[in-house]
Amino acid sequence: MKTLFYDIEIAAPAHRVWRVLLEPDSFRAWTKVFDPGSHYTGSFNAVGNRLHFVAESGSGIYSEVEKLIPHEEVVIRHLGMLDNEGQELAPSPETDLWSGARESYRLEPTDGGVRLIASIDTDEKSMDFMNDRFPKGLQIVKSLSEQ
Repeated sequence: MKTLFYDIEIAAPAHRVWRVLLEPDSFRAWTKVFDPGSHYTGSFNAVGNRLHFVAESGSGIYSEVEKLIPHEEVVIRHLGMLDNEGQELAPSPETDLWSGARESYRLEPTDGGVRLIASIDTDEKSMDFMNDRFPKGLQIVKSLSEQ
């Protein structure tokens, strides 16, 4: 696994950017660049909460909130994979690919708003995809936050 980092300046208050990142409807809007039906079930409201990140096919990954400082930082630890029915798969070499990988979003104050810094652990095969899609997704976060 390699950790990739992305950042973007956003001329909006942290609470607005936080809402765009994590509320279900806006989450769908900015993550559609990864998969047209991308969404999640669960809640980002507390450390330890279980989340299912689901693609249009129904498959995806399941994760938990590892760290949470509202309007400042959230760290998600991916635990395993979901089948096409959205059910958690038992550990196996295939499902272990994402197990332990982390994804984080941090908001740092700037003079005109915030800097959103995102990081994601990914495998070599997914690096080009992430490097193409993550900046596009963050641009949508910026646009929605600055409206």
